[in-house]
Formats: sequence, C-alpha cells, structure tokens
Amino acid sequence: MIVVEQTCAIVDKALANIGELKEWLVNDWIFLVSCDPETHIQKLYSKGEWKAVELPVELKTPTASRSEDIFLGQTGTLPVHKLIRSAS
Repeated sequence: MIVVEQTCAIVDKALANIGELKEWLVNDWIFLVSCDPETHIQKLYSKGEWKAVELPVELKTPTASRSEDIFLGQTGTLPVHKLIRSAS
C-alpha cells in the first residue's frame, strides 16, 4: 500500500504518466490511497477509480505528527497511522 498526501486530481495526473505500471493499481496488486492535504479525506484507488475510505468509528488508530515518526528505524510491517498536524 502506498499512501500519498495529495489531492486525487493531482494523483490522477501522475497516474496518467506511469504507463504499464498502472495495471498494478487497476488489478489491485498494489494499493494507492490519496489523503487530501486540506480536508484529510482519504480515498482508495481501486479498479481505476477513487473510493472513499471508511474506517470503523471504534478503530483505535495510532497517531503521529510526522510520517518520519512512524517509519524511522522500523524494519517490519507498520500499522496504519493517522497523521495529526500541529497548528503552527
């Protein structure tokens, strides 16, 4: 799974230029999630279209303020985290 912090529209422009690798996304061999930098709405690219990601309300998701706080020094599989941006 690849998660990018960008709008779906901009990710679509990038996807238009990846050629045969797009087959990996369309066939769900790899997963791509777009997290809108303004609204933080997450959408999954599946079967050639964007679908809303709906997490259960009771799900306890680990949080971090930066992506680096999640993966720095890690070598194993990481759980999904929610990025919490501090007001600066």
